[in-house]
Amino acid sequence: MMINNRGQNLSIPSSSALVKGNIYVAKLYSVEPSNVEDDKHVFTYEVVLHDQVYNIRRSIALNPSENQISIFQWLKSHSNYSPSHTEYGSYIDHKHLILVGKYKGSYFVHDVAPLENMMEDKVNE
Repeated sequence: MMINNRGQNLSIPSSSALVKGNIYVAKLYSVEPSNVEDDKHVFTYEVVLHDQVYNIRRSIALNPSENQISIFQWLKSHSNYSPSHTEYGSYIDHKHLILVGKYKGSYFVHDVAPLENMMEDKVNE
């Protein structure tokens, strides 16, 4: 969850490139099987910042270990989550809030949270 004490400790996004620790509005662009590891799905989110497009990814294990998040848990944090969804198509192109992290020089999606009002989503299902 992105609990940030009413934003008191939240960094203000810079006017240049992505910044680790900042929250951005992003749409879920795609979900694909990992090219590296067979047991993961890769979620790619698209952030448009100053007319530049950034694709930021997060790999989620299909069979997570005890200290890993499951795909079900990950999807529950999305704006249009519904337990009735059986395919990723329902999530593609919807906007979410993402918290950007950085590891070994590469950006990744550290966390995701709903952007839209959850009640609106219930009406639209």
